[in-house]
Amino acid sequence: MKCESLNSKTDMHSGRTVGANLWQEWPLLSTNVVDIKLNGGVTTSQYGFLSFTSRGSYDHVLSIIGKYDDHQLDAWEQSMGFTSAFTVYSDPNKYNVHPGNNLNSLFEDEFLLRFLDKNGMVQIGNQIFNVQVNNFRLMAINQNSFPYFQNAFIKGEFIPNVMNQFNINEDIDVFDVLDTGVTGINFRIKDYADDPPPPSSSSGSIRTKADRFTGTGKPGTPWDPRRVETIFTNKESFNYDLLGDDGQTYRAQVKASYQTALLYFSLMTEMKYMRRYPSHAFWDNMFTSICFIVGPTVSIAFKSYCDYKKMGDSTLHIPTVPHQNDPGMKHGVDKLNWRPYEGSRRLYSYTMDVMYAFINYADSPPVNTKAVQVKITKS
Repeated sequence: MKCESLNSKTDMHSGRTVGANLWQEWPLLSTNVVDIKLNGGVTTSQYGFLSFTSRGSYDHVLSIIGKYDDHQLDAWEQSMGFTSAFTVYSDPNKYNVHPGNNLNSLFEDEFLLRFLDKNGMVQIGNQIFNVQVNNFRLMAINQNSFPYFQNAFIKGEFIPNVMNQFNINEDIDVFDVLDTGVTGINFRIKDYADDPPPPSSSSGSIRTKADRFTGTGKPGTPWDPRRVETIFTNKESFNYDLLGDDGQTYRAQVKASYQTALLYFSLMTEMKYMRRYPSHAFWDNMFTSICFIVGPTVSIAFKSYCDYKKMGDSTLHIPTVPHQNDPGMKHGVDKLNWRPYEGSRRLYSYTMDVMYAFINYADSPPVNTKAVQVKITKS
């Protein structure tokens, strides 16, 4: 079965068949990073984290390496003499670190870890940042003050006269704020772990979680552990299982998310295909591509739509749905990711609509059955 209902064409790289309406020819990516180093304005600092000369160079480099696959990113890191948080926490035993030290593990888009060091540090312009998504926090310090307060900053100790810290869900442009030269900003959400066991309430009942406070010290809504997932992500996901006539169960899983780390914003989708034999208790992760055969009479095809507008830009961007070998398609053995947007400017509107369609060739003509669809939107 060749996904004929999509006007198929053979993918010369993988030998698999893909829909012609999704087909585009993409040049091979070069792992030569000389241009990025010289023209992109990024070096590895004496402290081991990346240093971008400006916000513009930061966005420029991310737009390039954001299209690299994992092997190319590994080569880029090595050429920069840089070891990212992604590399370190992918093999914590090798680097003698505890996985719990990764304070950005809850961020869906692993690309964030590719330009942070193991402590969550990166320099952009004259500001050095400490990114702690898991603690809802972004800290910043001027490069001139950093040598004197390095240890405190890495540990996350806030010193108001030289530092700023932000709640990562603040509706601000952190770069514009820091360009004013202000220090002492303290807009963040306190984690329960920051506080001693909470006292009894006025009614005499014992609180099970600490209250949540803003940087002004005014009490907010009760602490909600679900905010660990929702405060920085608009995310939807869905699974669909199909019993094939060969006795196997096929699963398509789709996820769409928009995320913020305040200095990094990401709009992406992830597709996964899994299979389970009748006698197996667990799902087997399978190679995932845009259009492929999963059984004697069934194929799966991927379809997506995306649009977005950036803050400060009135242009409506409608990215072309990529081919399997588009540099924007990041795929491993068991998943296929598409990230239409990554950058330092938040989006004030977006739509991400992604679907897996099971194509049943047992019917004549073949029927495209909408099986899995998720959509996130902001307007």
